[in-house]
Amino acid sequence: MDAKTSILIVDDDPNFRKTLSGILRTRGYAPLAAATGKAALDKIEEEIPAVALIDLRLEDMSGLEVMGKIKERCPGTECIALTGYASQASAIEAVNLGAYSYEQKPCDLEQLLVTIRRAVEKREAAEALRESEDRYRSFVQNFHGIAFRGDMNFVPMFFNGAVEAITGYTEDEFIAGGLMGPGYPPG
Repeated sequence: MDAKTSILIVDDDPNFRKTLSGILRTRGYAPLAAATGKAALDKIEEEIPAVALIDLRLEDMSGLEVMGKIKERCPGTECIALTGYASQASAIEAVNLGAYSYEQKPCDLEQLLVTIRRAVEKREAAEALRESEDRYRSFVQNFHGIAFRGDMNFVPMFFNGAVEAITGYTEDEFIAGGLMGPGYPPG
């Protein structure tokens, strides 16, 4: 885990924010704390957190509204809903908004820390996959030979820009003719 992994705590209870911030700091995280939804949204303008722990009952707006805005502005941030007033409706809405987890207060601290760690790992894995896909895409597009993928009938599904330079066929001609030309494979 990166020692600078930031965790946003959005809760109107100052003791909870202070205690959890201290615990997260000792675990190598960089906690960010906000007492209101507006303060949380201001914080994400300064720094995008890996994980946001969001109390569903806040002074100025619902935690679900905050979660929706965080997911809209920072889609890679994993959100964990925290509430002392759990209901099936709020759990369903949190999941529909993309919550990583839904935890009822008072929560088991060790379990919450495991959930946070797993949310961070999920985010890191998604970032690594995105970077790998970008590297692969860049390699294939800049490869000087033909790179292609066809279906079972040899109809091209993907190919790089070198196809036209090497074969003389435009993208549309190459797709229309199939990989081996019209009528291939025989039979």
